[in-house]
Amino acid sequence: MFKGYEKRRYKRLELALSIEVRKISPPAELIFEEATTTNVSLSGAYFKTRIWKDVKPEEGVYISISVPREMRRYFPFSRLAGKAKVVRVEDLPGDELDSLARQGLAIEFSSESISLAAVAP
Repeated sequence: MFKGYEKRRYKRLELALSIEVRKISPPAELIFEEATTTNVSLSGAYFKTRIWKDVKPEEGVYISISVPREMRRYFPFSRLAGKAKVVRVEDLPGDELDSLARQGLAIEFSSESISLAAVAP
């Protein structure tokens, strides 16, 4: 395989965007968290979670990402909301920047997610 070969369809941007994530956890308990993405692309995002534990790949979540006006030149939408799937879970050691984070989650947006296009003023 070629060194540096990238499998992702879309370029990942290191953007700190506000993300709201909801997970349905048995027994029908809704778990909500507000976090900040570490990076994001048109097909997914990565963020650190403080309150979730025992998250597994393939679990479904509902997300809402808001893109501030000053960052809309990097992204073709102002808001993305809908379903996503956890594709990777990383246990995080406590670090100096975010000692409360427990896990890093990579999520893939569903084709059912709805994006609202950014409109120029």
